Amino acid sequence: MLQVKYIKVLTLIFFSFASLLLMMITSFHSTVLYVSFNMLTIGTMGVDFTLIIDTCSVCFLMIVCWIGANVMLFSISYMSSDTRKDYFHNVMMLFIFSMFILILSASFTTLMIGWDMLGVTSFLLIMYYPSNESKMSAFMTVMINRIGDVLIILSFTVLVWSGSTSFWGYFGYSVFFLFVASMTKSAQFPFSAWLPAAMAAPTPVSSLVHSSTLVTAGVYLAMRLLSEGTSAWCLSMLGLFGSLTMVMGGAAALIEHDIKKAIAFSTMSQVGVMMVTLSVGLPELAMFHLFTHGLFKALLFLAAGNLLIFSCGCQDMRLMGGLSSYCTITQTSFIVSMLSLVGLPFMSAYYSKHMLVQGFYSSSSNLLTMVSFTIGLLLSVMYVLRIIYLVVWNKSKMVLPSISHDWKMKAPLLTLSVSSIMAASLLLPLLLPLPEISHTPMYIDIFISSVGLCGVCLFVLMVNFFDPHMLPKYDLFYFLNKSSYYPYFTLNKLSSEIVNSDMMWFDPYKLSKSVFSWASKWALFFSSWK
Repeated sequence: MLQVKYIKVLTLIFFSFASLLLMMITSFHSTVLYVSFNMLTIGTMGVDFTLIIDTCSVCFLMIVCWIGANVMLFSISYMSSDTRKDYFHNVMMLFIFSMFILILSASFTTLMIGWDMLGVTSFLLIMYYPSNESKMSAFMTVMINRIGDVLIILSFTVLVWSGSTSFWGYFGYSVFFLFVASMTKSAQFPFSAWLPAAMAAPTPVSSLVHSSTLVTAGVYLAMRLLSEGTSAWCLSMLGLFGSLTMVMGGAAALIEHDIKKAIAFSTMSQVGVMMVTLSVGLPELAMFHLFTHGLFKALLFLAAGNLLIFSCGCQDMRLMGGLSSYCTITQTSFIVSMLSLVGLPFMSAYYSKHMLVQGFYSSSSNLLTMVSFTIGLLLSVMYVLRIIYLVVWNKSKMVLPSISHDWKMKAPLLTLSVSSIMAASLLLPLLLPLPEISHTPMYIDIFISSVGLCGVCLFVLMVNFFDPHMLPKYDLFYFLNKSSYYPYFTLNKLSSEIVNSDMMWFDPYKLSKSVFSWASKWALFFSSWK
């Protein structure tokens, strides 16, 4: 008789193939199906529970189910010695189910249900280990995601005046609030603090968070909101902060020693790429890259989890190296995922990332966004080469034990490796039907190749003139590392400001004093510009 944990894995696999079949039907017939029923009626406004089934939603559902099945299978062996493994697996399934609701949501009612369930389950998973670091990280994640909750409620309030709770009834300030809410969930600058902190969770949780659930929820929401009526300044804001996130994430990944945090910073950089693509009006390309990124990022975290087992839990990349002689499958999967991260040819991510970068440089954008985007691409090549250098080419600084993994840890690596290489051949014709023949100017392709070559050359110079093991001793690199996520600001300043603002309503004297203090600071600020 099958155990419950294996039934969960088989259920996710079944839903993955069912979503694939449904995606083919909706794509070939251009079908969009709505499932809706009225939950509550207040005056003339109806509160509906609405789900949408189209090519985008069922494709994302397929990716989430496929990644979730592999991560769940991996976690059966990875968490086998843990005393609370049944609780862990149950919360993981609830986490995946929350993403189902968010993906299929077509109204603010279903959006809030999925959004809040993601927040609660991510909080439980991040603080799974009984340590102060896990508790602080979970608190940081909740604090920043609460900002998104407030913004969604404000957007809902604006929509109440229109008499509808549907996505397609939004206007004006409602769009702005929702875009900023998507930035909080996708860890865009300046809401990036929680993403590296979430690495306190077990590795299977990190794999899900960074590949197909929590981080991608913000991108998916922004993708759903994008329409012809979106204001230009709102898109410019999205592109600017997305490009800045690319730079900050790439710079931090370049000098980070913790392998899980380095991968987390790479997620920041890649999600920034998707946001920039959305800002120039290319949601199909952003969606394509979102799916390919989810596959190889899940593979990367699972491979990193195996490396942590071989290194006895040590996450410092400076002590790793030469692990190929101990774990060939893990090392191969790690290299495949890292090459996909940089967008090397013959990987699925090559098609999505190359088309995405081509589309950005072929569109119109402001100078600051374009410069930041280019710097972000340059840094992505450098930090990928640095991670490979430290983990693969570097000499190991520790004695590695002889450990043999069972099939439950090897099978997900193999299936996700094949998916990372072959997924484009399946997704490309379904998501991006052949348009009219168009040619990208040759100078754009030459420029993109030049950026990649410059990244390789700069990495070679860094290896020859700097010690890759000791980069944080330089003040500039230390600043880039710490400024990419603001633990002090998030845990100290933000929480104290929220507590003070709550206490003001119970103390009229404190309220008036705070208002006077804020007004004085703003008056002093504006007077300095005279």
